[in-house]
Amino acid sequence: MRYVQHFIGSQRDLIRSQALRWLNILIPMGPQSRCHDILQEACTAPGQIETMVDALQGALEHQHQRLDTAHDAELHHLIQEQ
Repeated sequence: MRYVQHFIGSQRDLIRSQALRWLNILIPMGPQSRCHDILQEACTAPGQIETMVDALQGALEHQHQRLDTAHDAELHHLIQEQ
C-alpha cells in the first residue's frame, strides 16, 4: 500500500511539474521566444535550400555545356584527322 501511495504521489508531482513547464512557455523572452525563433528558421530553411539547389543546378548545367563543347571539339578534330 505504501508503494502505491508513493507511486501516486510521484505521478502527481510529475504532472504538476509538467504543467508548470507549460505555463513557463508563456513568459516573455522565455521558451516561447525560442520556439518562435526555431519556427522562423524552419520556415526560411526551404527557401534557402531551394536557392542552393538552383545555384548547384546552374553550375551543373554550365559544366555539362563545357563538357559537350569539349566533346564536340574533340570529335570534330578526330573527324578532321581522318
